Amino acid sequence: MKKGTIFKFPENTYELNDEIYQNKIKNSNINLGFTQKYIEKSELTIHLEDFLEFLLDKNIQIDLPSQVQVKYFDFDRLEQLKYQLLHSDISLVQYFSKKILNVEYLYLASTDLVSHTIYICNHFKFQETDKLHHLKDRFNGNSQQVLEYVFAHELGHLCLLERNKHNINNNQNDLFNQLARNIEEGFAESFAIQLLCIKYPNLLKETKEFEYLKSNSSKTEQTAIVKFIQQKAKEIHQLFNIYEYPEIYNHLPLKNQNGNIETDINQIYENCFNLAIKNNKQVILNK
Repeated sequence: MKKGTIFKFPENTYELNDEIYQNKIKNSNINLGFTQKYIEKSELTIHLEDFLEFLLDKNIQIDLPSQVQVKYFDFDRLEQLKYQLLHSDISLVQYFSKKILNVEYLYLASTDLVSHTIYICNHFKFQETDKLHHLKDRFNGNSQQVLEYVFAHELGHLCLLERNKHNINNNQNDLFNQLARNIEEGFAESFAIQLLCIKYPNLLKETKEFEYLKSNSSKTEQTAIVKFIQQKAKEIHQLFNIYEYPEIYNHLPLKNQNGNIETDINQIYENCFNLAIKNNKQVILNK
């Protein structure tokens, strides 16, 4: 978040002005996907603001769009709707999957690259101790690190978008889009882990060299989502099922020439991008 980036949380605007973030409390509605509801400033917002301040303290100024919006949504309501759809006939499931469920709400956390909006579900609240075990197990049950991890992953998507906003390939096809999407996911994953390692220098040791991440790198949410909406197009299935990270965790955290964890944002970007390309090549070889 370089100077000028504005983060619009549901409860307030968090603005970088003269290298100082200023909080401006505003009355604001929050989009739950199904209804409008105002909530007081949440622990999610408080902690994400703290994470942004940590990055600034380390002079990690990420290239991002001029404005980034963060929205929270109620995943339980989504589950209820999914249950109703799953107990309807197939054509109805397909229809409502496409017409009612916004794609952002199919994931626990995701980013709309057009509106520059990050969506995070309510299960990331720290008191939700019985939720997200498949994510918390990656970081020994540390809810704080899990929230930072998914937020940093989505920042990675926006950083890649911002740095390549003028690079447009007009000769895109299904195969190109599949490979590009996997590179994007690989970059965002590398980017997130690197930022966490900067904040938690002992993360590699604490996670036993990312043991859980390595063993579950190909078990993605996307496969379950495809089964849910019952898409028949083979290309779509391949697109969702290709997010695998056979190389990512073997090369993190990135180190500088002195052997310390890399904090230079330009080096982080370049190395994460190259690692994502290397990972994508290995994914192709594994197919």
